[in-house]
Amino acid sequence: MSYTRLNDHSNTMTPQYFIFSIISFFAIITTSYSQVTVEIRQLIPISVTIDSANYPILRAWLRVSANGAPYTFSNSELTIIESNFSSKATSVSIPDAQGYQEVTWITRSEGGNRAEFVVSTTIGTGTIVGRHYRNGISQVRFCDPFSVQIEEFNFGSVPEGYQEYTTLLVKAIGAKKNDRGVEISANLDSITFSHPDFSYRWIGSYVSTNPPPVGLSPAVGYYFDIIFKPSRSGYYKEYAVLHYEGGQKDYLLLRANGFEMKEVRSLNILEPDTSIILTPCTPFQVKWKGYRVGAPTYVD
Repeated sequence: MSYTRLNDHSNTMTPQYFIFSIISFFAIITTSYSQVTVEIRQLIPISVTIDSANYPILRAWLRVSANGAPYTFSNSELTIIESNFSSKATSVSIPDAQGYQEVTWITRSEGGNRAEFVVSTTIGTGTIVGRHYRNGISQVRFCDPFSVQIEEFNFGSVPEGYQEYTTLLVKAIGAKKNDRGVEISANLDSITFSHPDFSYRWIGSYVSTNPPPVGLSPAVGYYFDIIFKPSRSGYYKEYAVLHYEGGQKDYLLLRANGFEMKEVRSLNILEPDTSIILTPCTPFQVKWKGYRVGAPTYVD
């Protein structure tokens, strides 16, 4: 397409010039509002920016600048988003010689290979997306009956000698891929417990009812019951452990029963001396002991 120029001295702007001016204007606007910038270090191979060698523990290296100057962010300022789940880093290092800070976290991804890093400061917020290569990675998790990942289950109060159970799922939410990029079965080796008062009864799925060791088809939930039969009274805090792929693990915190705390209904006065007579309208410092930390104390 060609345009006709009116004359050499015309101030009329051609369509080509007009489009260029609009693009330049928006580029300036975008730059002026980018107060916080987040960069991520490239790894090998290219396009991989998250280290998954110790999966499910992941690592990435972020470099942040605020108003054009290097900025050292803290753990509280960083949020990691995977599969619509947000989590905090387990550690954030100080900047290295190039200004990058190493970030370590336990992935909550449901099979995806990307994570969004959000750095929120008093100056502004910056984000960047990182990716890892997961063809050789499997991820098996404890889930509730609705396929939602869980990290804890509470049996409530169960008397000594009685039995209680709950039905949960084991699910391969991320599995290895073959040479064609198709997910293959993840190997569930066993399910163990940190205390003998917990056991399990395997149910399986429509794919297979075989108990562990067994292959888990991708995205299929396998049902099982966790059985709790306390041999003593008192508080329980134990773990169920999924062992899969010859060494990887996932943990489920198990709680049951409460623990007793002696109830104190009176406080012991330390100051002032209770043997003296206090003068009206004179301020005195009052100290006491016997209260429970975290619970309200009423002084009348």
